[in-house]
Amino acid sequence: MTAFDAFKGRPMQRLTSSLWNSLMDALNALDSGVRDELLKRVKYEDLGSLPYDVVPDQDNARSLGKEDVRWSSVYAYSGDFTDSLTVQGKPVIKDGDPITVSDLGSDAVAKIVQAVESARRAFALVRWGVEVEPAWVFGSVVTAPPANTRLVEVSVPSGVLGLVYGVLLSAGEQNSFTLSCGNTSLLLFLPGAETKHAISPAPICVAQPETVVYVSNNRDGTSGVQYQAGLLYAEVEAPVGGG
Repeated sequence: MTAFDAFKGRPMQRLTSSLWNSLMDALNALDSGVRDELLKRVKYEDLGSLPYDVVPDQDNARSLGKEDVRWSSVYAYSGDFTDSLTVQGKPVIKDGDPITVSDLGSDAVAKIVQAVESARRAFALVRWGVEVEPAWVFGSVVTAPPANTRLVEVSVPSGVLGLVYGVLLSAGEQNSFTLSCGNTSLLLFLPGAETKHAISPAPICVAQPETVVYVSNNRDGTSGVQYQAGLLYAEVEAPVGGG
């Protein structure tokens, strides 16, 4: 029995207004349902060129493609990502550093070094009346370093002082680090997967002759995660009688 069986007439049956109105209501409901269903259907040829915006029915609930079934290419003038953006399995660096989406690994470090070099030239670095020319010293990229790995280190020769003017940290995860400068140590922190640097017009720390300056990670690195560190370092002749 269908929804319209009730409207089938019988011999000598009188057609009343209530029966007629019920029939019209059923037809209107059917028409509305058909139109709603047709609106939900999109023809393949319609997807070739859309003259309107494509908007999901819910915020942050729909996906475009899947992890194992992806679009080949996406072309756009601009984009706005509220949460995060990952390229080649690595998060895009943010926080105002002069880095673009295409800069990953050594390219990102190189651009930061260039920006830091420009900032360094903006002020005179002088120690005891002697002009100082610090330069970046980088350690190699290390994957999953155990705790206390020296990511970068410099041995201070006899007769000079080692001056640290800046530190660069790059890691694919959160970790804390220690800058060891002879008898002095500073705790550094990287809050997430990113590359950060800090420089100062005055030495961050001064290492005595025949000591070692280095940066080490305080916690084991996760398998597959890369680390790198750098020091903006200079040397000056040690004053007679000590530093």
